[in-house]
Amino acid sequence: MQTIVCNERDIVMSDTVWNDALISAAVIGSVSDMETALNNGANINAADSGLQETALLLSVQNGDMEAMEYLIAHEADVNQANEVGITPLMAAVIYDRPHFLAKLIMSDADMNAEDKNGARAIFFATHLGTKDCLDILCKSGAHLEDISIGQADKYAFELIDIDDYMKERQAAEKQKQRNLRRYIKRGP
Repeated sequence: MQTIVCNERDIVMSDTVWNDALISAAVIGSVSDMETALNNGANINAADSGLQETALLLSVQNGDMEAMEYLIAHEADVNQANEVGITPLMAAVIYDRPHFLAKLIMSDADMNAEDKNGARAIFFATHLGTKDCLDILCKSGAHLEDISIGQADKYAFELIDIDDYMKERQAAEKQKQRNLRRYIKRGP
């Protein structure tokens, strides 16, 4: 608990309030607010009261790489699932975020975790057609029993190297930034 003096009155801020602040910061993508919440006693693995989603899971769902990397660097549990068993890694596949998936795998996320229905990330990748995610999962050693021969033929995926993939994504992101700066300088 923390006590804050405001207008000469003490206001007691419980850890629960800071946990809620952490979740809210993840929803809006504010790393500085996440840092404030954590510095004031929030549990990095706290979950919301609805689907029991953590700040890390919400960051993946919202496509916020900076927030995800911040939370991982501060030791968020990369395998903590929500109420229905969806992990951050599964969310990366479901939302077709291969660069998030690669980062989570490099952070030791369990590629073979199962949700409440027994589905794994590879199941979502094959059924949702997220080819890049499927490639990464296969290359990284995910259990392939959830892929039927027909599905493998349908996607005809090539296995890729995660390090090469991340380098390509970073290069593409840098190029986008350069193009944006050029556009801003020149105007429409």
